[in-house]
Amino acid sequence: MAAACHGSAFPLMIIVFGAMIDLFVGNAKYSNSLAIVDKCGGLSAFNLTMEGVFSNPESLVYV
Repeated sequence: MAAACHGSAFPLMIIVFGAMIDLFVGNAKYSNSLAIVDKCGGLSAFNLTMEGVFSNPESLVYV
């Protein structure tokens, strides 16, 4: 019985932790892309900072 419970929980853990890993990878891609734009002066041209964009990502919508 215990083996059946563990066996059925394993696919659920893969789904949950897989979604969590995808979230971390997505954030890293956003962070790296934003760092490249900032390095090229793209944020300062619109009076934006990295901290400001991280705290309010919608500020990029109106640029």
